[in-house]
Amino acid sequence: MDIDMRAFLNLFRLPMEGKEWERIITPFGLTYSKRHPTHFEEKDAEVLAFYVMTLNSIKHNKNVLKGMDLTKEEFVDILTREGYSSFPKKELADIFDRICTDEIKTDTLKSE
Repeated sequence: MDIDMRAFLNLFRLPMEGKEWERIITPFGLTYSKRHPTHFEEKDAEVLAFYVMTLNSIKHNKNVLKGMDLTKEEFVDILTREGYSSFPKKELADIFDRICTDEIKTDTLKSE
């Protein structure tokens, strides 16, 4: 999912405010779940999309408060404990690693 989100968010600048994220992340999650119906349940895809963006901000935004961090174990635990059983732990761990290694950047396409 994070790979598709990365491609999607390259098309425009994501607003900074969390309320604005929802207007973009919700349709992304719904579309993702419809295109990958065996991957995640519809409600879970939206939740994972939001957590992916939150993780990206925590790991790569200089304005995030010092001491605010999320470990791989916490990320996986949150998303498997909260009733989102359709998330495979290995895939969540892989998403975590990719986000930590390579920030999701928005608005990186240059208009010609």
